[in-house]
Amino acid sequence: MGNSKIETIVGLIIVSVAIGFMVVTYKVAEVKKFGNTYSLRAAFDQVEGIISGSDVMMSGIKVGFVSDLKLDTDSYRAIMKVAIDRGVKIPDDSSVQIVSNGLLGKKYVSFNAGASETMFADGDDVSFTQSSVNLETLIGKLIFSTKDQDGNKEKAN
Repeated sequence: MGNSKIETIVGLIIVSVAIGFMVVTYKVAEVKKFGNTYSLRAAFDQVEGIISGSDVMMSGIKVGFVSDLKLDTDSYRAIMKVAIDRGVKIPDDSSVQIVSNGLLGKKYVSFNAGASETMFADGDDVSFTQSSVNLETLIGKLIFSTKDQDGNKEKAN
């Protein structure tokens, strides 16, 4: 009989700790549900580092999330669908780019507001896109294009 009380108490402690972890994880992850959204499409040459659920930001504020990624088999471009909070109106001449949070941070989608008086509507295509930058490619270009002080190209060893 004594063991069952101890087991019950230990079980309650474990369940309490698990619930505590879930609450902390929810708060730290800054989960924001966008119940009422509209959808926009954008075509990119490269979407490296972006997955469904990635953040969509505007002026550093989360305004939506990536809802779908597909390959267009005709153009071989990545087609991204984003869900934007209905309370956020984006001018239809805005651009969208894939950027990273710091040098090695996670990537997200960033809208840069245009100046148009007309706003995007549900299902519209974003015309102005800038693809993800591949860090390895940039480092390779930097390494293999170094020059000496006289401006002559040095050979890489």
